[in-house]
Amino acid sequence: MRWHLTSIVVGLAVLTACGGDWNAEDERFAQTYAEILVARELYPDTARGNARVRDILQRSGYSGEEEFRHHFVLLARDPVRLRRVFDSAAARAQRMLADSLRQRPLQR
Repeated sequence: MRWHLTSIVVGLAVLTACGGDWNAEDERFAQTYAEILVARELYPDTARGNARVRDILQRSGYSGEEEFRHHFVLLARDPVRLRRVFDSAAARAQRMLADSLRQRPLQR
């Protein structure tokens, strides 16, 4: 019992330490990238996919793809931070895609 409690406390401490430098811009990038990953999966047609990505970028407050890429370059200066943002985006995208596929009617 004591071992489990210690593990939980250590785990929370690690999460708190890792999350300390997570900011609003990291959050915006992670959420936007997750939505883009899902859009690319759901809309394999390039024209529809590109239109959807433009909508996502605009809704997320980016002026366009160039600003989003610039944000990526800034994140890439810190590989640990970039990895954390990408891991978060990938996990979100998996959940979002699973939810989206569950809500779609079966096509016959």
